[in-house]
Amino acid sequence: MKHFIFALCAALLLFSCQKDESRDTSFSAVYGSWEKVEEKYLITTNQDYNFLDLYDSQWTGTLTINGYEVDFGDLRFYFSNTGSTRLASNVISFTFGVQNIQINYNNKVYLLTKPFTFDKATGQFIVSNRQAADLTGGEQISINLNIQAQTRLLQRGVEYKISTVGYSDMPYTQLNFTEKGDLNGTLLWQGDIACDLTGEWYVKSNILIMKYKANFASLDGEQREFTLPVAKGDSLIFTKSDNNIVYNESNMNIPRSAIQNLKLRTAFIKE
Repeated sequence: MKHFIFALCAALLLFSCQKDESRDTSFSAVYGSWEKVEEKYLITTNQDYNFLDLYDSQWTGTLTINGYEVDFGDLRFYFSNTGSTRLASNVISFTFGVQNIQINYNNKVYLLTKPFTFDKATGQFIVSNRQAADLTGGEQISINLNIQAQTRLLQRGVEYKISTVGYSDMPYTQLNFTEKGDLNGTLLWQGDIACDLTGEWYVKSNILIMKYKANFASLDGEQREFTLPVAKGDSLIFTKSDNNIVYNESNMNIPRSAIQNLKLRTAFIKE
């Protein structure tokens, strides 16, 4: 009987040690609360390659409103997981629908109906002397524009940061890691639905493991594994570099066959 009790105690002790080892929360680099600020592909091509850069470069051209040319500032194109698209700067924004465009300008919202030309394949946005109506006051403005995306050269063997075009392998917008292994934060589900998450985190074999449940997104629970992030000052950077990275070739304008190395980089800053 004594031998049995001793063996049982030894087994429980061994199990306890293994459990503690698998829940290693000593990776202090992640302690604290973090907010996501950037997610980009890191792309190295196997040849010099020109591509139409819809998302990372400033669009150029001319815009006139009521006959006066407008400096539209740093106008860039945005895409979300829900399929909505916007061309926006701090001066003016265009939100594209099937049959119309909503224009936010000078603290007012206008609606522009077809005909207009917006072609992602060629990177062209053209409106020829069309009237847009104020949605609240009935005022109209006359719009004439010819704006285009820029072509960008990727040199062979050089790594470039390129927009992920709405795809997110790290949907988390905020993460909080405690020293005790508690995890909480927020994530985006189906593109723009914010969900709260709660769970635990630990490190095992140089892998950061996150187990959590999130309302709507993962009611039954989810486990994600990541290569240990790199801490640089108040930033936390996750980098994924394997064949499991989802690459949206149809939206990127860079064929997968032209890519030598593909990584995914996600940056958080400490709140």
